[in-house]
Amino acid sequence: MILAIEPTWTGTIHAPGNSILLDIARMAFPAQPLNIFAEAGHLREMQSILNAPQTMQFHPVALSDTFRHKPHIVSAKRLLREVQIIRRAFKTVPPSEDCLLILLSVTSTCLFAANLLARLRRGRTLIQAQLHGNLNELSAWRHRDPVRRALDLKSVLSRNYRGRVRYLVLEEFIRSKLAMISPATAEVTDVLPHPLALQGHVLPERPLDQPLRVGLVGLGSEEKGMGSFLRIAQQLKPELGDRVRFHHVGTFMAGTDPSLYGLLEEPPATKQLTRPEFLARINRLHYFVFPFKENYYSLSASGTFLDAVAALKPVIATRIPLTEQFFREFGPIGYLCGNEKEMISTIRNIALNPDAAVYQAQVDTLRKMRSMRLPEALVPKYRQIVVDRMPGFVS
Repeated sequence: MILAIEPTWTGTIHAPGNSILLDIARMAFPAQPLNIFAEAGHLREMQSILNAPQTMQFHPVALSDTFRHKPHIVSAKRLLREVQIIRRAFKTVPPSEDCLLILLSVTSTCLFAANLLARLRRGRTLIQAQLHGNLNELSAWRHRDPVRRALDLKSVLSRNYRGRVRYLVLEEFIRSKLAMISPATAEVTDVLPHPLALQGHVLPERPLDQPLRVGLVGLGSEEKGMGSFLRIAQQLKPELGDRVRFHHVGTFMAGTDPSLYGLLEEPPATKQLTRPEFLARINRLHYFVFPFKENYYSLSASGTFLDAVAALKPVIATRIPLTEQFFREFGPIGYLCGNEKEMISTIRNIALNPDAAVYQAQVDTLRKMRSMRLPEALVPKYRQIVVDRMPGFVS
């Protein structure tokens, strides 16, 4: 049997990525029942994405308002609640049956609880813990309380679980960076290329025409490049006028100058866009703009970058390991820039000298990349990861 638990995120947050991973697991092991435990709103979102067969069962769990969306908090109350959730999940598995437990996101206390309860089962249990952006905690300040330090992410990830725990990251550059920070963790980390789904993305392709439409997609936070994007618009909009349009497809976040939003085509969104509105807005774009900062994305993949691939929108991105990997692996899917100044120069040049042939070649390269990242294409790799790490699971 396969169990999947989402201990942190609710509603739509991470629901597409979680759904795709579980769809891959389902296709890799079609004979295995799959029980999913998550917050009720998250389950509803996943059910709307998944074409769930009868082998998939959905179980709502209650997540404390204190801890949801905050994987970094180490707390005895959180540990107790996660023990209860995992114990409930294990009750759906016959005691002597082998089990694959997928932690869709990881808190240090959840991983501690999962390992503890797995050791008490008669059947073998492999824990596959998907590591997201909270890996940045490995370089963050640590609590002085020795108990909390013993249960924080750095301590929990560095332990020897004697083969019971494997970590999963969604790009090779993350494991490479992890090897520099925590070699022991990297040794038990597997890599699955970040999958993508075409949910709503099969739309008519937009040719390169005027005005040039560029957009920042996702949360409008400083960490995700909103400040840089607004500065680029502030310089180019007066210079290029109607030749360029700047869009933000996402939710406004405090911390950027609200007066600069007047440079954008849409007013700032204060709540999450519906899926149809999100797709309609990105379909207007010619290019996604990613003013990434390496300190934020050195240990994290980008779901919005995969949205660009799914929508066949070339990118204008800063040069960091994440973007360098994709350009190195697939070829020119847009433009790599060394800094904000180069991004300004690139956008200016495209607006003043649009080249439809170059743009179409970038779109064609994205189409090839998209076909290699679809769930069906990644099923064999995922199955091999599990079979290699848990011999006999499917026998």
